[in-house]
Amino acid sequence: MDLVLKRILSIKSAIILLVVFGFFSGFATFVENDFGVETSWALIYTSWWFELVQVALGVILIYNIVKYKLYTRDKLPSFLFHLSFIFILIGSGVTRYFGFEGSLHVRNGMQENKVMSSDSFISATALKNDKTYQYSHPQLISQIGSNNFSFSFDVDGEKASVKFKEYLTYATKKVVDDPAGVPMISMILSGYGESLSVNLKEGERYETSEYIFSFNAKPKESKKKKSESVWKMVSFTL
Repeated sequence: MDLVLKRILSIKSAIILLVVFGFFSGFATFVENDFGVETSWALIYTSWWFELVQVALGVILIYNIVKYKLYTRDKLPSFLFHLSFIFILIGSGVTRYFGFEGSLHVRNGMQENKVMSSDSFISATALKNDKTYQYSHPQLISQIGSNNFSFSFDVDGEKASVKFKEYLTYATKKVVDDPAGVPMISMILSGYGESLSVNLKEGERYETSEYIFSFNAKPKESKKKKSESVWKMVSFTL
């Protein structure tokens, strides 16, 4: 048993793990270039085996520091070299599990206290008795590989279930002419470095933090906005 542990915790094992770590880190950049950032994170960066490689590297480095007494004065350069890798691994772990990444858009002369998270979520909405229930499930979607996931959320005491069925790459909603269809309007909203496609049927409306868009319908005041004194309304009539 001791012999097996010594081989697992040997310098050779550390070199092999470093090669594996370097290879898949480089491979992830090609995946990111061809299939997007989210796919590289879903397949490699957040995978359990990639994290296990980093943990194993840290354990082997600590073991060999103690085994060869690299903390002595005569071996100080080697000790600092190994210790730097350990700090890098600890820093990546702290960032991964205790930090977050996001974007903060601040216009000149203005203040902002909201950060747009870079994490990916699946948003689900359910309607019951004219009341809307929303739930966001953290989930990375990969263009290649498996995306099997499922989750449920409470809807007025009942459970609503959502299950992955199929992933359509670059799927978009479009309004097309149909003699038997209903009047609709399609528009693109842009701001803060992002754009959003909005389709409205006749009688529907869409709200943002600053505007209300309505199509042949009079905007109704939202309960969330009662405290605000200024509203910007855009109404489309055909």
